[in-house]
Amino acid sequence: MADDKRSPSLSEPIPLPHDAQEAVKNRYPGIPRFVYGTAFKEHRSAEVVALALKHGFQGVDTACALKNYDEEDVGEGIREALENRYIKRRELFIQTKHSPWVPGKDRNNYPYDTTASLEDQVHQSIASSLTKLSTSASGSNDGNDSKPSSGVNDYIDNLTLHSPLPTIPETIRVYKVMETYVPKRISTLGLSNVDLPTLRAVYEAASPGSKPLLVQNRFTQDTDQSLPYGAPKVAYDADVRVFCEEKGVVYQAWGTLWGNPQILETAEGLGKGEGGKVAEGGKEGVVGKVMRLVRCEKEMALYFLVLGLGKVSMLVGTRQEERMKRVHEGVRKFEDWIAEDGNAEIWKDVMIEFRGFIGND
Repeated sequence: MADDKRSPSLSEPIPLPHDAQEAVKNRYPGIPRFVYGTAFKEHRSAEVVALALKHGFQGVDTACALKNYDEEDVGEGIREALENRYIKRRELFIQTKHSPWVPGKDRNNYPYDTTASLEDQVHQSIASSLTKLSTSASGSNDGNDSKPSSGVNDYIDNLTLHSPLPTIPETIRVYKVMETYVPKRISTLGLSNVDLPTLRAVYEAASPGSKPLLVQNRFTQDTDQSLPYGAPKVAYDADVRVFCEEKGVVYQAWGTLWGNPQILETAEGLGKGEGGKVAEGGKEGVVGKVMRLVRCEKEMALYFLVLGLGKVSMLVGTRQEERMKRVHEGVRKFEDWIAEDGNAEIWKDVMIEFRGFIGND
């Protein structure tokens, strides 16, 4: 296979740096290309998490914030999947987020004392997450089918800071507390909804063994800062993605489908002619081209293009079981196609076109 800018290996995890791999032996060995997102799943959280793990997802993302997430039900879904042997703990990437309270937010939406010091807030938040996401009650979840778990699997694969605090010094202060849990209770750390100056400052301040290895940001063209949930300051978060690429940090995209109708519209023209070809006078866009080449639906085509940008992971939040299945069916189609003679070079040209489309060539 060619390098991951041309032909990403979608069925294999993105490997961690060597020093991080050594620190988390016998745990999930990297970051999955596809992670199931649990925001806004409400009372269905346990159900859809178990289904996602049943149908091939190896990563689950949640957060301690109670407004948009139900970490306790997510833990229930994970334990159900382990008990039903859909997956083993060491094959599973559990990712959660410490959600900082900021003035004006409802204090009841946080599982910690919002009047406590920043340090105590983090400790209480992590303790809550470890309890809710515990897999110790799941029986043989460590790959040894002959005995129940003794608690060695109560760890989190990634803890991400859900959003920066009002100031960079406060953000670093909180991150430093998160570092104290690495690697025993937390394997890796990350940042979410973060701009480049804050990312750079935290990265430089972080201890060598606890650098952020993941950035979870919204991948959209819209830079309207009045929008909720961290709109990028540069279209398609290009400045943050460049920094991540330089430092070997995994960029985890969210909002990829609903936030990019203008890219999905490039599927127009496909199938208007005989045999699935573009009709005379039609114009095949980059998404349409991937649909034709790989024979996949437009949503999967866009996922493949974004993943092709490098060390990129993708949050997928569908509630529909059939769509969960199609994600991994699509991965198999893509990897079968890319393995055929000449297709790696075709993919390289497709990615040049896509990078030009998003202004990142």
